[in-house]
Amino acid sequence: MKYRTLEERFLAKVDKNGPIVRTELGPCWTWTAFVAPHGYGMFGFSGRVWLAHRVSWVITNGEIPDLMLVCHRCDNRICVNTDHMFLGTHADNAADMENKGRGSHRYGTDHYASKLTPDDVRAIRASSDTTATLARRYAMSHQGMRNVRDRKVYRGVT
Repeated sequence: MKYRTLEERFLAKVDKNGPIVRTELGPCWTWTAFVAPHGYGMFGFSGRVWLAHRVSWVITNGEIPDLMLVCHRCDNRICVNTDHMFLGTHADNAADMENKGRGSHRYGTDHYASKLTPDDVRAIRASSDTTATLARRYAMSHQGMRNVRDRKVYRGVT
């Protein structure tokens, strides 16, 4: 079949009855053509291969500003439904991921290498002992203990 437009060729590779990953968004439009090992759909045109969700954005909304990402609200990498997308920076995308609990960046007592419990942090901050004494007691560096006392780390512990 010969397609007349880029949009027709693109949409021929889309299933608009995809899964509903987030009920408030409705169904994803699933990319049915090539999916790269990183999980994103790929679409070739103009002698290049493009991320399918970015092509979908351009078809629907126009050019993507420099340094901007097309981010998925649905977190479904093969979704090309622009109602499920938003433009954002790397920081916006990372914040979106963390807000949904999908990030691997844990802080304070949630971090895998955390040496202190919330009760430890409260006791340290309430203590009149020297920073050096507390550092030895909790097997931490002097600077690490200072960071606890100065609330540079474990900020969520009150």
